[in-house]
Order: sequence, then C-alpha cells, then structure tokens
Amino acid sequence: MKRKHLVQAAGYSPEDIGDIAKIEQQCTDDPKSRRWFSQRLLPEDTVCGAFVAKYIDTGRPVGFIVYECDVVTGTINILRLAVLPDERRKHYGSMLVNQVIVERVQGINEVSCLVPEEDLALHLFFKSLGFKASLKRQPWKKKESDGYLFTWKAAVKV
Repeated sequence: MKRKHLVQAAGYSPEDIGDIAKIEQQCTDDPKSRRWFSQRLLPEDTVCGAFVAKYIDTGRPVGFIVYECDVVTGTINILRLAVLPDERRKHYGSMLVNQVIVERVQGINEVSCLVPEEDLALHLFFKSLGFKASLKRQPWKKKESDGYLFTWKAAVKV
C-alpha cells in the first residue's frame, strides 16, 4: 500500500524563496525570477506575504502563494499561485488560498486574483472556492487578451 504524505501550508521564510522560484519555473510559461520574489518578500516593510505548502515528513515544497495586502481598499491581491504539476488535484492550491483567507489581516474583507482570459483551469479553480468573476479589460504584456478578476468577499455580520 502506498504511503500517503501529509502536506501543510505555513508562512514562508527567506530560505524558501529559492524553492518558490523553482516551482514557478516548472509551472508557467512566463515565470517570475528569484529576484522578483526577493524584491516583494524580503523587505521588512513589505505589504506582501507568502505561504508555502510542504510535505510534513520531508519538508519538500509542492506549492506556494504570494499575495499583497492593500489596507486602503481592504483587499488582498493574489500575485502568484503555483502547485507542482505532479502534485495538482490534491487540494494543495485550495489549502493555500484558504490559508490566505483565514490568516487575512484585520480590516481585509476581500481577496482577489487577476486571471488570464484563456486559463480555463484557473477560472474553474477559483469558482470552486466561491470566488466570483468579472471581466477586466487589461491586455496582458505579451497577449492581446482580457483577464477576469476573481473576487472572494467575507460575509458581513449584521
């Protein structure tokens, strides 16, 4: 019988940036560089944060999420989300997004992510988590396509 490994999401440490960049390289045609991640995650006054999903027993990373908090608008913007191709469909991406929602800063009532129009798998992923889509006319750097802004809003207690 195959042994099942447990994965947990935890806040990143500076040592994780190399692993985050390696996962990014394997997951997208237009990867961000290690420098891009360092510039957003290392300054102490940064408004960005990240979680890394790792196997508990080996510490091997399988995915990550990088986000920024906008306290003025009360929004967390997901900047990057990736799970290794051979680790997908195991709910690790959902775990990372839920970790951001659970750990969100006080006063943050919305989580959003801009998704390319043609990335149907990512559209379905965010819809499955309860995010709502709206068309955003914003051409991508290398493409002449629109994107969709997927948004999750906290339930308002009356």
